[in-house]
Amino acid sequence: MQKIKWAQPLCTVLAAVSLNCPVNVRHQSNICGVFFMANFSAEQKIFITRLYLEGKHSYMDLQKIFEVSYQMIQGWVRLYQIQGADGFKKSYTSYSTEFKMDVLNYMNETGISSYDAAARFNISSPALIRTWRINVNAYGLDALISKKRGDHP
Repeated sequence: MQKIKWAQPLCTVLAAVSLNCPVNVRHQSNICGVFFMANFSAEQKIFITRLYLEGKHSYMDLQKIFEVSYQMIQGWVRLYQIQGADGFKKSYTSYSTEFKMDVLNYMNETGISSYDAAARFNISSPALIRTWRINVNAYGLDALISKKRGDHP
């Protein structure tokens, strides 16, 4: 079997994809012997995003094909539209308290979602932003102060 070359025409890759194993396990498609895992590489996220942006596949189609939620794909599309492929580079960043407040204030002022804010500010996960908001509401601004690993409140 031939492996998928991510640069080949996108629709040709989808011809017979069928994933038949539990979500938390490696998935092997029936086409090209490619493995898809619960965590997608940046290259795979871009590939799936481009499939959607071509206009030939809906979020729901891609959700079924790749067994990833359509909300996750929507987030990838937003990120790609705002930052391009660079938005998918891994970054292990410790965000400052001021930056966290700027993000939360921007969300409050504009009404954008945590998904849109993550894309706009290049934050790895919308869930991280939601955690900041929950913590601020529960514990006040001090909850945004970065703590060393292992330190507990």
